[in-house]
Amino acid sequence: MSITATEVKIERSKLLDPIFLASLAVPVAAIALISSPVAYTAIVVPALAGVWRILLPIARRQARTNQMDMDLLFLLAHMYAVSTGRPARRRLFELNTLVGEYGDYQRVLRRIAVLAVEWGYGFVRATRMLANQVRNDAFRGFLIRMSEVLRTGDDVVRFLRVELETAMRQFTSSYMRAIDLMRIFLGLYTTLMSASAFVILTFTILAVFMGGDSSVFVVSIMALTVTIAVFAFIAKMISPRDPIIYRSKEVLNPMLARLARITRLAFTASVVLGLLTYTITRDPMYTILAFALPALVPGIVAMRIEGFIKRINMFYQVFVRSFGLTFSVMPNYASALASVLSADYGVLTPYLRRLHARITNGIDPHIAFRYFVLETMSTNVLRGTNIMVDSIDAGGDATETGLMLSSLLIRLGDLRIDRDRVARTFEAVVYLMQGLVAAISSAVVNILILFMGYYKQLIGMSQTMPEVVQYLPFAITIPNMTLVSWAIAIFLAALIFINAIMIAYVRSSIFEIALFHIAVLAIVTVAGVKAMEVISRMLIMPVLIPGPTS
Repeated sequence: MSITATEVKIERSKLLDPIFLASLAVPVAAIALISSPVAYTAIVVPALAGVWRILLPIARRQARTNQMDMDLLFLLAHMYAVSTGRPARRRLFELNTLVGEYGDYQRVLRRIAVLAVEWGYGFVRATRMLANQVRNDAFRGFLIRMSEVLRTGDDVVRFLRVELETAMRQFTSSYMRAIDLMRIFLGLYTTLMSASAFVILTFTILAVFMGGDSSVFVVSIMALTVTIAVFAFIAKMISPRDPIIYRSKEVLNPMLARLARITRLAFTASVVLGLLTYTITRDPMYTILAFALPALVPGIVAMRIEGFIKRINMFYQVFVRSFGLTFSVMPNYASALASVLSADYGVLTPYLRRLHARITNGIDPHIAFRYFVLETMSTNVLRGTNIMVDSIDAGGDATETGLMLSSLLIRLGDLRIDRDRVARTFEAVVYLMQGLVAAISSAVVNILILFMGYYKQLIGMSQTMPEVVQYLPFAITIPNMTLVSWAIAIFLAALIFINAIMIAYVRSSIFEIALFHIAVLAIVTVAGVKAMEVISRMLIMPVLIPGPTS
């Protein structure tokens, strides 16, 4: 009953999420201020906020119940590394980490150790008891097999080595399936983007022939935006979670602190420049560009940080193998690091020199390695260092641990390369489709505006020149073109934001990289719109000028 009560409490706290509660005020304000049925479409705002803040974490948690994820994979690697020292059984279940942990998996292992030793259940019985309460099928199966090995007295090291290899194959298989599914769904997403241009074209023409009612057009634009957002949400759900940067909640890395300062300044500049541009030009596209352009600076900084971390990961997989081989010969941190540093490890070398200097000056190696992890900001460095240091503390085989970690990180790096290949293709297609959608939408609006101006002139001329009636085959009602123009501009702005977030999620990048894509997509959008405005005037105006009648 206590577990059920805890789960209910957690769900209630999610319903009290401040962002979700703030989003509830949007439809209320829209309905109160706008006396039109169109205002009721604002209900999509809290709906999307609820999906993002409430349903997404729940769905992600449910998706982890039957698959091998990154935390479980490295937990098995950690247990195997510790087992090479053949410690007491309790030590296998009490894994120590310098930074971070393995979430629910590590808490379950600690509960097993407590039940087995302090409560006298024994490891076999305690493991089976906790296995029945585990939701992840892969972890539950591992615990059941582990209890059998402990019961029969089989070789734990050999068992964990086999389990690690099996887990790596399962993880590779599930990761590749996720990439294939992501590739298919991203193709559907780009198809939807291309179809959105024709949806805008259709409903714009319908607005002309339906008595000039622009509300139908606005509602269709909102529905189209929500549809694209839902597709983006699903794409985020099926994308593998593989972050490369670790953000510590305790210590803010100087690079990330600098990025945070630049982001705040860019946000301030964006608001000021956007409002100033709107006040001067009243042009929605120039306003969008002014709001988005300052985001280019923090985006570039974020991309440099991510590229730096990728280079660190590349050198770390070489270092951890060399360090394991060296430490097995010279079992001293300072001596092993001094020997390893005779080689060059690229961008990782300065951090290794700091690590060596701290240990040489008498700082606790655990503290020194902790600073090393926090300074590099790499999740690979975090996981590998946690495993290596704890394995050495448990008397494990440093050579075997180093070789295992290097092989594991290389295989994960190969998977990451496959993902980056799909992400780069998707990024190029999104840039192309963003420009095409913007150009087609601009062409529709500009042709309609030119046609409406021509139609007004014909109406005025028909009052004094009856022969002009031949140019009026049917009567049409002019819609509110200002509303139509702003609706399309808002749609393009929303599409810029959604596409930028999509690219960041597909690449599993940090959020600030989305700022770079927001700025570039805004430039592409405005360039497409303004170019089509010029082309429309050049091609359409000569056609609309009526020639002399014979």
